[in-house]
Amino acid sequence: MEAIFGSTSTLVGLILSLSVLILGIVLAFGASSVASAARKTAEECRRSVDAARQMNKDAEHLVGALRELIADLRQEVSELRAGGRGFSTAGPKDLLPANSSGTPAPVGGPTTVAVLAPQTELVPSTGLGDGDESGDTWVENRSDAVAGSSADVDSKADATVMLGKSDLSPKPRDDYHGMPILRLTAGLDRGKEFRLPFDRTTIGRAPTNRVVLTEDKASRIHAEILYENNRFTLKDNNSTNGTVRNGAPVAETPLEFGDVITVGKTEMLFTCEGFDLKGQDDNRAIFAFERMLQRQPDFVAALQNLAFLLERDVARRGEAQKVWDLLQKLEK
Repeated sequence: MEAIFGSTSTLVGLILSLSVLILGIVLAFGASSVASAARKTAEECRRSVDAARQMNKDAEHLVGALRELIADLRQEVSELRAGGRGFSTAGPKDLLPANSSGTPAPVGGPTTVAVLAPQTELVPSTGLGDGDESGDTWVENRSDAVAGSSADVDSKADATVMLGKSDLSPKPRDDYHGMPILRLTAGLDRGKEFRLPFDRTTIGRAPTNRVVLTEDKASRIHAEILYENNRFTLKDNNSTNGTVRNGAPVAETPLEFGDVITVGKTEMLFTCEGFDLKGQDDNRAIFAFERMLQRQPDFVAALQNLAFLLERDVARRGEAQKVWDLLQKLEK
């Protein structure tokens, strides 16, 4: 009996051990399945997050492209409007001297008439030279302009026509004339240009910025360019990867034309039309800086560049001295 009882106990123990083993295997398999499902779910979540981030980047890029397109369209519309000015003429009333009553005084001989060629851009004097210091004189100097008596209007002679603002009121070529330029020269946004107002401009990945970057290392609002104390200043906005100017990290620094701002792999050149033209066409460069100073008369960088350009022309060094005098007053 004892042998039978012992065998039975051993068998029961073996069965219990086997049951426990099977249960452990089942539980382990179940845990493995749960872990695998969890890993799969986590991977799908990561993929969804990556897809959402990519969609966000694509949307920001699209918004930036749309803003550039709108700006280009506005500029084209402005140019078309400016191109539709047609013929501008100053008749006898505009050119005859007035008597004390304000009416044109009679003049003997043929009537003098000045005719400007169609769609000709007027060039303003600096307003800083001899004569008209108010900046009210606009000069048109072209070989196809004619000035003389009414009998000689059909003749082809070179002429310089001086018109005051009361005779002709030129309008800016576009809404962005005279604004500095932030030109993207490296990175995913290479080739884009942004006009900087004489105010605050933010830079970053967020579509609410004026300068929107497709740059992984850029923060949402990475930096700002602020016009203050007659200068433009670059300020880093406590960004994660920092802001670099001309190869050196900066927190806050004044900007000069020709400076290169770097955010990650994106490089931005701070420039303007006049600075681009320096050394290529000084006359056009002077005109561009004058247009800029019409918008912001105390802009130090534009005044400095204009003074240097005027000094190169011996005949205009007197104007350059007046610009230097103004700079000294502003820097006191």
